[in-house]
Amino acid sequence: MGDLPTGWGGGPVEPPDLDEVARAAARISGLVLRTPLMPLQSYDATADIYLKPEVLQPVGSFKIRGVGNWALSLTDDQSRPGIATTSAGNTAIALGYMGVCSECRPDHMSPRACTSPSGWRSRPTGSTWSR
Repeated sequence: MGDLPTGWGGGPVEPPDLDEVARAAARISGLVLRTPLMPLQSYDATADIYLKPEVLQPVGSFKIRGVGNWALSLTDDQSRPGIATTSAGNTAIALGYMGVCSECRPDHMSPRACTSPSGWRSRPTGSTWSR
């Protein structure tokens, strides 16, 4: 994985080690739900299949995990100007939620053609929505 580009400049992204995963879990505990694994009930399933219903998260998706870890790992100087993303969906909603939780000003840009309700859902968090 070390030779894959990030797509946004900078060096390749290395996978986290177990200590980094544990720090991230501690950082976001209390802000995200520990979602259960639920067995898929199917008449023709030939294998045990389990679902993880991330729709139960406060923002309705798993995006709160990554956005939350990132936002809460920022220093005060880094977060003071606010936090931002380019998103037409769940990342924007998660960013708005984290803005409220971490008292940072959230801002996100979405494509002009975006008609997604996700942009509208981030407004109650105080997120600035630009197109």
